[in-house]
Amino acid sequence: MKIDDIKGNLSSKVVKMLQIQNNKGMTPLVSSVDHGNYDIFRFLVNLSVHIQKTLPNHPVLSKTIDVKDERQETAMIKAVRLGRLQMAYTFLHMIGPTEMVGYQSVT
Repeated sequence: MKIDDIKGNLSSKVVKMLQIQNNKGMTPLVSSVDHGNYDIFRFLVNLSVHIQKTLPNHPVLSKTIDVKDERQETAMIKAVRLGRLQMAYTFLHMIGPTEMVGYQSVT
């Protein structure tokens, strides 16, 4: 499935799905990092970016990547800790060097 396949069907339910947390505090994005599933990870990142562009009043991107699980790890920190370099590089590319300096989860 590609983002173009669901562009017309974005709703608050999709936004909520991206932010839902399981009993360990993991969102679908954090879980995809935890399980090392790059295809699902990339789909969720692309979906979050698309929603952010389509619905600028829904800060889904920041809420999706800043969520911490029960270990107090964001998806990016988990990717680094688990050696999921392709995922970590994706996060670095998304946030850029200027925003990373103030990124609280890295400090």
